[in-house]
Amino acid sequence: MDVFVDFQFKTFTDGFILEGSYYLLLLYGLNMALATRMGASFRQLFKFSIIALPAGVVLIYTSLVLIPDYNIWIGHLSLNNCLIPISMLALYPRNEKYLLWGWSAIFLLLFTAAKIWSRSYTLVGFYIALFAYRSIFHLGKRKLGVTLFVLLVVGYSIGAFSFFTENSEVRDQSVAEKYQIESLMKTFDDFLTDFDVTKLFYWEGNSRSTLLVDAFGKANYIDWLIGHGLFGTYDSTIEVSSNMLVRRSTIEIGWAQEVFRWGLPYVLFFLYSLMRARSYLKDLYLQTNDPIYKSLSEIILVKVLDGFIFGLPYFHVYSLLVFWGLMITCVKVNLVPVLIDTKNRYVEKPTELQVAN
Repeated sequence: MDVFVDFQFKTFTDGFILEGSYYLLLLYGLNMALATRMGASFRQLFKFSIIALPAGVVLIYTSLVLIPDYNIWIGHLSLNNCLIPISMLALYPRNEKYLLWGWSAIFLLLFTAAKIWSRSYTLVGFYIALFAYRSIFHLGKRKLGVTLFVLLVVGYSIGAFSFFTENSEVRDQSVAEKYQIESLMKTFDDFLTDFDVTKLFYWEGNSRSTLLVDAFGKANYIDWLIGHGLFGTYDSTIEVSSNMLVRRSTIEIGWAQEVFRWGLPYVLFFLYSLMRARSYLKDLYLQTNDPIYKSLSEIILVKVLDGFIFGLPYFHVYSLLVFWGLMITCVKVNLVPVLIDTKNRYVEKPTELQVAN
């Protein structure tokens, strides 16, 4: 109702077009789930990556060199629509081609996230890299796993990952400094002395604490139950030291954003559905040995973790992957035998004249 009481065109367009379209991905995910159960597999993902990887490289170059004023926005386009989807190829790869392509995307993911000073996307890259490395040993390729580990150690020793400690293109500060590990450890030690949770919440590295207080500080039980809707807004200060209020619709934490829009029960049910879908996909992988199911299950877990840090509900391929995995649970039957049976059933039977001829 906020959009009608205090109409702002930007709030309406952002909510309806940029953010509202995210929920339409449920239908696209169902379509992809049907295609997957009809036989589409990892090959289709690789075909997509043949176009997406060069496109991602172009976007990275554009954001860092050609149009640096929009490097965060363009960088997000590359991460969400190109690099994260391609990195799935490194999860349970069938051959070295998929492995190389997927790990190349992971490296570019981490590099881009560091350059645009994104703590959340470097975490996404680390999650995927960890799952990809673990999958190598699950597939019994221990020699390959050891080789990759040696390459990573050598690369680190020669400074191949120095972009984590170099100043980003956004701030005169590295993404490693943004993690504020020392401050976090000190805050955690203070918490252990008196178990005051507010010390953890207001840790200086938590840049969302003020937004969370502004969004939920005055929430009543109705707000927690059904939320404020897609166009809901709240009053927030531009800076901690400022007294100027601004109407905001974004909280910058994915699951908190969903709670603000639709209420806590919706988010709890959605999280439950995602974890059930992940378990179902892992079972499908054991039954079919198709790596697409296992890869989707890992991406769902990445998205769940990402939603507690950033992971905003936006319309992009990264979100589509999650709905793809979720909607496979709605297609319980493998459609390939059904299609073959239907095709055979309606094959034109030869007539007596055709047999005679």
